[in-house]
Amino acid sequence: MADIFQPETFAQLNAALPKMTRQLNQVPIHLSTKHVIVIEELAHKDGPTIYTLDYENCRYMRLVETDGVQQVQVEERTEKFWSALEAYPMHLQSIPMDIEVDFLGALSFGASERILEWNETSFPFTDEQTRRLVQIYRELKTAWDKGAAVAPALSWHIARTMTQIEQARQKAKFGTPDFRLYRDVVAEDVGWKVKLADACLLFVLFGAHRMYRARLQGARVKGAVYLADFRELLKNFLAEWSDSNLLATVFVGANIAFLAVPDITSLQQTASLASTVFSVLSVATGVYHTWQHRAKVDANYEEACNYMSRFQSRDAGGGRDGDLALTACALAVPLVALLYAVASFAVALGTFCVQNTGAHARVLLAVVLGVLGAAGLGTVLFFWHVWRGPRTEEVGEEDVLDVVAYGWRTRARKLRVQVGAVVGGWTRVAKRTFMPTREDDSGSQKV
Repeated sequence: MADIFQPETFAQLNAALPKMTRQLNQVPIHLSTKHVIVIEELAHKDGPTIYTLDYENCRYMRLVETDGVQQVQVEERTEKFWSALEAYPMHLQSIPMDIEVDFLGALSFGASERILEWNETSFPFTDEQTRRLVQIYRELKTAWDKGAAVAPALSWHIARTMTQIEQARQKAKFGTPDFRLYRDVVAEDVGWKVKLADACLLFVLFGAHRMYRARLQGARVKGAVYLADFRELLKNFLAEWSDSNLLATVFVGANIAFLAVPDITSLQQTASLASTVFSVLSVATGVYHTWQHRAKVDANYEEACNYMSRFQSRDAGGGRDGDLALTACALAVPLVALLYAVASFAVALGTFCVQNTGAHARVLLAVVLGVLGAAGLGTVLFFWHVWRGPRTEEVGEEDVLDVVAYGWRTRARKLRVQVGAVVGGWTRVAKRTFMPTREDDSGSQKV
């Protein structure tokens, strides 16, 4: 920011005054007594930027030139007004008219929409952030009512909040027929290379990388990073890694105890050692991920964008989310290593159970393992697709049946209907093609 007391800056201001006076004389709109003239970029090669802020009417006015014709650009209660008010609140002795009404109204409508509708609205603040913003407003308002000179602080607080709200409104096309209450939630489909890699890694990583990629795509949709969702995602990751570290530590102790058992075979010993190695790998990577992510639970927007765009340029325009597949594979290492540790320990324990057992004991063991396997498989099938998967349509375009109709039974019913339609179509084509025809008395042909 330039210092007006510097001779060079003062000379530049005097040179800009004629242009400023000429522009003000061309403004056909009445200015209230509470207005200021802002002059920016005095040293710019194209001349300074001059605009007027009318605090009483909450207007931003600037003379712009389009195709050689000068026009007055007037914006009322838009992002430009709030940004300018946020940048220059220090000289205010009173609060601009009705900005408190705009502030409370925007927060009330936005918070109510998040409560009464789906969470994926275009409102930029979470419930906790909205509560804190209102709390700070009330504290400043109380101080203002008691005579404290907090008009600049209160105006800055309102302007800063309204700037972000107006940015979200512009993206949602607020005030136009194309207004969308909900933000984009459907991630772009990945390319064939990522799908091929998913198929190859499906059995290697047990599909965990796909789960992590889907969750990352929920925090970055079509190139836009949602900060609140990103922070919540990091908290969930930390909880998962803490659980996996605890379980992996338990398996390390269990394998050490198993290796101390006498008369174990080389297969059992190898499987137990493999389980120990995978458990240690799970603990090591889980602790590393925890150290890397715990300090960034409250990351700012720039940090979130850098994290979500680690393998591609932030200026790439969104892409097809293929870069998130690499990040997902790295995040899935602790869980995948733990699953390998469980599988290896199960092999060691299973072979030990059938070692040196008689025929009757083997029958009993087979029955017990069969019951346990059936119970486990039944549990998996019962909760298969019990929750809704990633959205395939935007929230505003969904039908009510699309919201409630999900799960493996619904998918099986849809598949049965599709198969029936295909089979029925083939049957009709076969009848028309291969069935003989006969002529009736009128000479027409019938099948």
